Amino acid sequence: MGLLRRKNPAEKKLKELTGGFLISDSFIEMLNNVGLDSSDGYDIQRQLKADIKRGDVKEDGVETRLNFLIEKRIKEKKASSDFKQEDSLNELSSNDNVKELKFLLNQEHNLIKCPNCDKKILKRDKFCYSCGFELSKENGIDFNAESISETDFGVGPSIGYAPEVKVENNFYPSMEYELDAKVEDTISPMSDSSAEVLEPKDVSDELSELEKLYNKKVSTKYSPKFKFAYVLYLDEINKNPNKSIKNDYYKSNYDTSLTKIKKQAKEDEFIGEGSPLIAAKSATVKDLKKLLKEHDLMVSGTKDELIERLGENLTEEELKEVFPKKVFSVSEKGLEFIEENKYVFYYDKTTPIRSYVEVEEYDSIFDDVNDFSDENIHKLLIDFLEKREDELVSKKNWGGYRYNFMALARVYKDSGNEFKVLDNDFKLFIAGINNFNDYTNHSEPAYGYIGKTYSKELVELLHSLSLSIDDLKAKFNDAYDDLKYPELKISKDESLVYLLKLFSGEDIQDLTEEIRSKYPDPNLNYSF
Repeated sequence: MGLLRRKNPAEKKLKELTGGFLISDSFIEMLNNVGLDSSDGYDIQRQLKADIKRGDVKEDGVETRLNFLIEKRIKEKKASSDFKQEDSLNELSSNDNVKELKFLLNQEHNLIKCPNCDKKILKRDKFCYSCGFELSKENGIDFNAESISETDFGVGPSIGYAPEVKVENNFYPSMEYELDAKVEDTISPMSDSSAEVLEPKDVSDELSELEKLYNKKVSTKYSPKFKFAYVLYLDEINKNPNKSIKNDYYKSNYDTSLTKIKKQAKEDEFIGEGSPLIAAKSATVKDLKKLLKEHDLMVSGTKDELIERLGENLTEEELKEVFPKKVFSVSEKGLEFIEENKYVFYYDKTTPIRSYVEVEEYDSIFDDVNDFSDENIHKLLIDFLEKREDELVSKKNWGGYRYNFMALARVYKDSGNEFKVLDNDFKLFIAGINNFNDYTNHSEPAYGYIGKTYSKELVELLHSLSLSIDDLKAKFNDAYDDLKYPELKISKDESLVYLLKLFSGEDIQDLTEEIRSKYPDPNLNYSF
């Protein structure tokens, strides 16, 4: 596979604004606010990628061109029946772009007309917001020409009012505000007479849930992340008091520090200064025998017996002098705290769960639960993940939907259910080669991905189960049919072909390139 082509500044700017080939949550949220969805976002992104590739759009014109394409898509949707405009508009007085327009309107030299559609535009624009015409000297634009006068713009000295003026809010180009105020005065929101009267929204259910959450938070002594780090620290101290514990792990995974944990543990009396005999465990047998000999004591026996003999014959002060390192031990209260939160350990050691499920979500699964056996932890987690599956589908969060299979496969593996593991591994494989990632409404095999780790586990599981080809096909077809994606470009039979190639030992990279070559994307920048 050849090297990836280095992105030019315009492509980097596009990625910054939209989030790359997997568009960002913030970009999707903005699209939703103006009546568009993620599929519109991907189409707009592809068109702008093509503009950049042809050299029509440079870095400083990306943002302007993006706004125009969004505006164009909204106009197209307005003409169809499926367009739904959101009602949530910001107050004009708080909108920075409106204030900026007010400033520009008071400086006549900033306004010119588009030679293509004759609409009023700002001199600094690179494209016309109305028709998308590129505003450049090469296209006949004279930026030194006289600007539009007050009369041309419709702002006469005796009237002082502007007619309908479209204010292009960056990333929200469809929001059209009617300015019915003197330009030289402070711009205010539309009058009450023109505002739509909205029916009060019933928020009783939502309020009830938020009240429960509030009560839980104020009654909980520790935040979930701190509690998880706290339990892990106490368990580490209890198992290995002499071990040097590093701060980095707690900081990176649970956003807390050892200093805070130790301080809290002392306040709660969960730890105390341990016996010098605990520190003695880090000494070598040779050193222990030497110390026993100095006190005319027997030197035979195991390491634990040598330490016990020292404890029986030396005073506390003598032991502290010989083993000066201060160590901590976990109190009975601390051990009870660990026992009450045993479910924390499964989260911490299970990477697919820790990477995909937030600490707060995982913690809430075990509210009012007293049975922390492995069997019950697995059952509760499986119930949670299977319910989440429907939520992810309803939100079209296809990337999350795919990761859900990975998490389920791991929990089923730990519970010993190999056929459920196989079912989720099949789904993970099919989702990977079709590349149904975050918020896309169609598969993109050109970006297909086969993970090395889960592929290796899938092949090993197939070897272990030794299914007949008919049983394998039946289970694979069931997994394919059970997927809830809108569409899959790679058919059931072809997907099975790729699975069998993987099982036969074909290189993952070669298999990936074969899929991508068969289902190319014209805007893809890699070459084989």
